Amino acid sequence: MPTMTRPTIQDFVLRVDRVGSYRVIATSEMTIGGPAQANRAGHLALLAPLSSVHASIRRSETGYTISPRQGAVALDGPTSPANVTRTPQQTLLMQETYLSSQTKVQLGPKTTLTLDQPSPLSRTAILKISPAGRTMEQLNGVVLLDQLLLIGAGSNVHINSPHWQETGVLIYRNGTVRFRSSMGLAPDSSREVVDVELPWNRHWEWNEIGIYLEPYGT
Repeated sequence: MPTMTRPTIQDFVLRVDRVGSYRVIATSEMTIGGPAQANRAGHLALLAPLSSVHASIRRSETGYTISPRQGAVALDGPTSPANVTRTPQQTLLMQETYLSSQTKVQLGPKTTLTLDQPSPLSRTAILKISPAGRTMEQLNGVVLLDQLLLIGAGSNVHINSPHWQETGVLIYRNGTVRFRSSMGLAPDSSREVVDVELPWNRHWEWNEIGIYLEPYGT
């Protein structure tokens, strides 16, 4: 009997106890659109009047870019390249354009998103969508994952967890996710370090930390 190979998981929901639920997309390119293509891996469907594949975001060695696909995409502030159409408030994109951190992107008349890279240690980015509640699922955020995801207290993390005493790291590689604690994360301030592969579809708990990973989409 032939061996069944499990597809590599590149899109999942991360649930962190007492913090929230986050969509995590680990592909280097993802698409954004209206609700028509909900539950498709690598695609963020929003409850908004957008084309089914409105725009795409791509990560490369030099950073993030956004491209209009089937709908209008506009940016606030300076952009590159120069051959774009300008309005008094925004820049309407005609081709793939670099996205800098904290630049606001207008998708359609009523939806904006902002790409945030809070940590200099990782190219992982957070997509902040406004107004809140546009995602098809009840989520606290959307993560564009590049290997490392920092969780803990403070401003230089991807997911803020104020009740954690130190920062923990999720390490993604080839469809597996590991949790690695930093020194001193244990409540008794010992130098205990945890480095464990997290299970799928099962709650994992250690001291104050609880995590659940659920593959997303088809």
